[in-house]
Amino acid sequence: MEKVEKNTFKEMTEGGIHPHSLERENSKTKKDGAHSHLFVLGDGTVVETEFDGWHDHELEAEDSNETKPKTSKHLHRVVIEGNEFFTGIADDHDHQALVRSTAFDGLHSHTLEINGVIIASMTPGEFWVHIGKPEQATNAFNELSTSLVAMEKEERNGAVSDDRIIALKAMGYDVNDRKDIEDDSESSLVAISKIDKKRQIVYGAVLEADTIDAQKDKISEEELEETAHNFLQKSRVIGFRHFKKAKAKLIESVVVHKGDVFYGEKFKKTTWVIGVHVEGPALWKAVDEGKINAFSVGGFAKRTK
Repeated sequence: MEKVEKNTFKEMTEGGIHPHSLERENSKTKKDGAHSHLFVLGDGTVVETEFDGWHDHELEAEDSNETKPKTSKHLHRVVIEGNEFFTGIADDHDHQALVRSTAFDGLHSHTLEINGVIIASMTPGEFWVHIGKPEQATNAFNELSTSLVAMEKEERNGAVSDDRIIALKAMGYDVNDRKDIEDDSESSLVAISKIDKKRQIVYGAVLEADTIDAQKDKISEEELEETAHNFLQKSRVIGFRHFKKAKAKLIESVVVHKGDVFYGEKFKKTTWVIGVHVEGPALWKAVDEGKINAFSVGGFAKRTK
């Protein structure tokens, strides 16, 4: 066998990390998460598994922030010089659960037995040594195995920034069917209106109805209420910069209407307001110092005429 040229796999994600779409109402992920692994054979040849390994994970409950361990059994097919092999079964990884998908994590490995010799798949460190610095995975994009991958494809094409991954505005939509996905930009930032330093709680508006945003769009009162209700029913996850889960919990959520008063603030339009308990010391320090001073709703939507 010929050795694979260095950087042949430069666009492949190392360590088998991958995302899943969530089915929070069923306390599980979808059976997706296809990915691949690399093995270094005794003669130095680098071989790649098939892009398979579809599996799902269970959640403890709808509002869990991570998948249950040992619920991810899967293996991979490997073809070497026309001969078919299968890796050992792995079930030792889990994921952080975001709003509509898991994070792009799930680091794990498999074994492969060839002629009585058992080898393990490449770790990220071995990937770095043998292959070089990896790029973001693109081999998933041919078949768009998850909603998160679909979002990342749009991001890669310049439609969505990496600071707007979590979808709240279009909760419950199938992102794979979205066209003209756009970034919900800085206009979504809404200043925190009240801080309870003793209890480390922050309050503020998240979304305001009938207000023009940066894309010259607006959300109706009915859509705002539906979004707020879906968030409580299906997620409740508080994110940090729209790409990872924050050490914080939603403790209050209310839709106020014109003339209503919430913690001393009178509202002129129908508005979704929340209260968040900030648990992480570093995060609270940033809030207390004013470095984090706003809520932001990111989202994806299908533009219609």
